[in-house]
Amino acid sequence: MVLVVEDEVLVRMVIADLLQEGGFKTIEAADPAEALALLEARRDISLLVTDVNMPGLDGFALARHVADRWPTIGIIVSSGRVQPQPGDLPEGALFVPKPWSNEGLLRQVRECAMRRSTRFASNAGEDAFRPEPSRQERAAWENGRPPPAASSRRSPEGGR
Repeated sequence: MVLVVEDEVLVRMVIADLLQEGGFKTIEAADPAEALALLEARRDISLLVTDVNMPGLDGFALARHVADRWPTIGIIVSSGRVQPQPGDLPEGALFVPKPWSNEGLLRQVRECAMRRSTRFASNAGEDAFRPEPSRQERAAWENGRPPPAASSRRSPEGGR
């Protein structure tokens, strides 16, 4: 399942339709707070495709939080206004500048999906581990701020 996060509804619909035509199942969110709520509620999301410029938190902050909290989720960040600076993208995330071609975006999503499945093939069941967010983390996201010190959360096995 691919989570598409984009505040412009027509762009979000184009991306979701393109990915569905390419064989992916999709779910949509209009902003990072909605995306986080979906990630908390669902266990079948394996890829995130997010815009950067959105109300509240930007896509870079969302990408870093997702990578820290759910390291098995593949991440693609896209923007036509900004280029990532050092530290903007989490390790392993892809950046796709806008405007992109349909074929180009679909190719990047397929590459991300393949890298993710190869990387985590030996970690079966890891997707199922999702710690509950703290009250402080939930409140931060609901108020459009990145959660505090999310990177300190670790799984029982000691990993992230």
